[in-house]
Amino acid sequence: MRYPISRRRSHSIRAWSVFTMAGVLAALGSGCQRENADRATSLAPPDAATDRAAPPGAGSDRAAQPPVAVASRAEPAELPRTVAQANLEPTAGNDARGMVFFSESGNTVTIDIRLSGLSPGPHGIHVHEFGDCSGPGAASAGKHLNPHDAPHGAPTNVRDARHPGDLGNVVADQMGNVRTSIQDSVLGSEPDFQMIGHAIVVHEDEDDLKSQPSGDSGMPVACGVIEAAPGGGASAAPRPPG
Repeated sequence: MRYPISRRRSHSIRAWSVFTMAGVLAALGSGCQRENADRATSLAPPDAATDRAAPPGAGSDRAAQPPVAVASRAEPAELPRTVAQANLEPTAGNDARGMVFFSESGNTVTIDIRLSGLSPGPHGIHVHEFGDCSGPGAASAGKHLNPHDAPHGAPTNVRDARHPGDLGNVVADQMGNVRTSIQDSVLGSEPDFQMIGHAIVVHEDEDDLKSQPSGDSGMPVACGVIEAAPGGGASAAPRPPG
C-alpha cells in the first residue's frame, strides 16, 4: 500500500526528530558524567593525589620560620682524680701483694684495692704514720695515722672517734684475692691527713673496729709506701720530726 508523498515526508521528519532527540540526551548525559567526575576530583582531600608536586614557595615558608632553640649539653660531672698510689709488697714469710689507688672528689677519697696472696676472709687495712715498710713486720711504718689523738674505731665513725688511717677491713675470696673500693670522707679531707708520704698496711686478721690501739688485727702481711700518682698533682704529707 503506498502513502501519499506528504504522509511519507511526515514519517521521515518524525523519525529524524526522534534520532536527534536521542543524540542530544546522550550528549547531555556524557556531559553530566564529566562534570560529576570533575567535581569529585576537585572535592578530593589533598592527600588523595599521590604524585602531587609541592606548591611553589613551600620551602621558603619553612625557611622563614624562626630557628628552634636546642638545649645545650650539660657538662659532665667532675670525675674523681687519682692522686696517689701504693705498691704493696709482702712482709717476711707472707705472700700478700698488690696495688692501692687513691682518688679525690671533693672531700671524699676513693681507695681502689687490688690484692692477692691473702688467706680467705677479712683483713684489717690501715694507713700508718710513716712511709717506711722496712724492718720485721714493717715495724718502721709506725702506728696508725692519728694526728689528732683520737681512739681507734670504724671507718663509719665521725672524725673525733677514729684514726684517719682506720679503713676497716677488706675481705679476700677463696683464692686469696681482693677487688674492692672504699670511700672515706675523713682521710685526706684536711691538710694534715694527706695520704702521700705515709704507708698503707694490710694485717693478718680482722680488725674488730674497737680494740685499742689497733683493732687487734694482728701482724702486717703486706705494706706499701703511698706516693704521688703520675700527673696526680697532690703534695706529700709533712715528714715526721727527726
